Amino acid sequence: MPGRAPLLRPRSTLLPLGLFLALPGLCGANFYPEDSDVAILTQSSFNGTISQGDGIAWFVEFYADWCHGCNMLRPTWLSMARIIAESSVSKRCKVGAVSCEDFPMICRSQRVSGYPELVYYPSDPKAPPVTYHGSMFPGDIVDWVQSMVGPVSNLHSVLDASQMTENKEISKPVE
Repeated sequence: MPGRAPLLRPRSTLLPLGLFLALPGLCGANFYPEDSDVAILTQSSFNGTISQGDGIAWFVEFYADWCHGCNMLRPTWLSMARIIAESSVSKRCKVGAVSCEDFPMICRSQRVSGYPELVYYPSDPKAPPVTYHGSMFPGDIVDWVQSMVGPVSNLHSVLDASQMTENKEISKPVE
């Protein structure tokens, strides 16, 4: 009809699969390099690693590749993991990451409610995990981890019993 603009079909906004796979860091396997100080935890390694009771605490990021906040946190998490690996804290705490896209059962079992979620697992497997809500600067995260593994050797004697049974989230250890 004269005077009417032709109907335009909407263009697909999906990236071609080949282009998507070629973008670095967008696929679970490449989110954290294997040679980094971040241990990639999987379905087969998570429970055994976290609950070994070998005196090693774990600080774990639960992430999704598509998550903007996770992608923004990645350089900080890598820096923080390197700082911890090169310090005396490394004898008492390791840094890991779980892809909730690749291992959704782990994330469900840990009640991950959003991304990124940073959870500290004390070395005592009976102690409750603690969700981190602090600053996202590497130095601040390292200071918090050191406060958790440093002078606080037994979270059971420090945390109130009600916090332990209800698994409340706290951002700093009770002093």
